[in-house]
Amino acid sequence: MMSYSETVSPVGFFDSGVGGLTVLSAFLEQAGSFPFHYLADTAHCPYGDRPLDEVKEYALAATDFLVDQGCETVVMACNISSSIALERAQQRHPDITISGLVNENLGRVVEQQVSNDKVGVLATLGTVKSKRYTEVLNEFNLEVIQQACSPLVPLVEAGQLEGREVEDTLKPLLFPLLEADVDAVVLGCTHYPFLLKPLKKLLPDDVSVIDPGKALAGYLAPRLSTNGCRQTKNFWATGSKESLQELLPYFSFDVPEEIGSVSLPLTSPTT
Repeated sequence: MMSYSETVSPVGFFDSGVGGLTVLSAFLEQAGSFPFHYLADTAHCPYGDRPLDEVKEYALAATDFLVDQGCETVVMACNISSSIALERAQQRHPDITISGLVNENLGRVVEQQVSNDKVGVLATLGTVKSKRYTEVLNEFNLEVIQQACSPLVPLVEAGQLEGREVEDTLKPLLFPLLEADVDAVVLGCTHYPFLLKPLKKLLPDDVSVIDPGKALAGYLAPRLSTNGCRQTKNFWATGSKESLQELLPYFSFDVPEEIGSVSLPLTSPTT
């Protein structure tokens, strides 16, 4: 078990934007106070419609940056990064604990919440193309109905979390899942928990909503012993800081006086 103190190495989290804050918040709920670095790659947000090789390059560069900050645990708080870059990042940093969202533990969580073996996945186009959710959940004999949701990340980054426009955007995206009679919907992008209120309004009461960030936190956070740990919070952005500044209070984070600026040195994803 990892033991933390005031001088312990921080935990690193990254996403293309503010979505990973939902994962960070879930970890803080489970583990209490611990030092962390959070990197928002806003210069390249959203990742979802970009070529997969390009996203892999961004994810590896983000991981490298967090390791350079002294993080010995890195959480890919981004579904597409977890789907396509996790294995390569682990090979690149064999002495670092690097975890992603789409894994066997999530499969067990989903399996426990479905009764008809049909599960819907709302995700970005890139995550759908990666087929990672289908691969993982098929191992649990679950039928997976995926729905690409390109319009949702821009809504969240703009701070539009509920209201008529959000609901009108969600309705046609949910329709194929409801037509398939799923009894659980996985939020396959870390931005989507920001939309939990309108999602629950539009989904039948008997359809479970599963957040992979909470599933990962439930599994990994208890393995972090944080007794006596001093929380130091470091936020970074590669581009605009506006969405971070606007949505940090959503999770009761104080907006820091300074959000660090960073330019990620990109290398080939094959290196």
